[in-house]
Amino acid sequence: MTDLAGKACVVTGASKGLGRAFCEALIAEGAVVAMVARDSAHLREAASTLGDAALAVPCDVSDPASVNAAFDKLARHFGRVDVLVSNAATMVISRVEEVSDAQVARQLNVNVAGAIFCARAAIPYLRVAGGGDIVFIGSESAKTAFPYLSMYAATKAAIEGLAAGLREELRDQRTRVTAVRLGRTEGSSLRAANDPQVVEKFVGALHDGGYLASHTGEAVSRTTMTQMLIALLKLPSDVNVDLIVPRGRSVPINI
Repeated sequence: MTDLAGKACVVTGASKGLGRAFCEALIAEGAVVAMVARDSAHLREAASTLGDAALAVPCDVSDPASVNAAFDKLARHFGRVDVLVSNAATMVISRVEEVSDAQVARQLNVNVAGAIFCARAAIPYLRVAGGGDIVFIGSESAKTAFPYLSMYAATKAAIEGLAAGLREELRDQRTRVTAVRLGRTEGSSLRAANDPQVVEKFVGALHDGGYLASHTGEAVSRTTMTQMLIALLKLPSDVNVDLIVPRGRSVPINI
């Protein structure tokens, strides 16, 4: 098992939710963490609760210049990069015929381009460190079709394709690339960033189509998700883990 003490980790989408939980778990294992997020106020508040092991790095992952500046800052601060957890994402609930140009662009820019920009920035530092881990947080929507999530699902399917290709590119550099196909997770909310009326239509479509009975079930706790990440990162570097599909026990398999 690999010791995470002293490892320098980068987590995007780190100001709240699962991203913040990942940071807390990594620091508990002795790692130092660059917490990357666009909302600087929430980010600095989150980092302040985690002590000197956390570095707040405000960054818009959809902007390559912002990403490059963020990695320059965190690498100078920590002296190295060992792990990237690409967690930042945005989800717009909408039928394809109703999604706006801005909503399409935002999801592509954050969910796909943002992941690419961060991986591109991290790779040279991982190489200097002798290898490491890149973990992309994806979604079960990449495999399981849901109405109103077509655009989001397309971005998450792209993430799995990115992970697969990048795994081959980094095969000889001792950098493991893993995609996590995330399902229903404790504490996640569809309502925070979406029109309540559209959310109600979405939930109604899930109910009418039988999706709630066949594809939901138990939520996976944040504690379980953080344990999963830590267990992955502690594996020997010669072990590949291509895809992780965490799901509640009552949720049917769809791989």
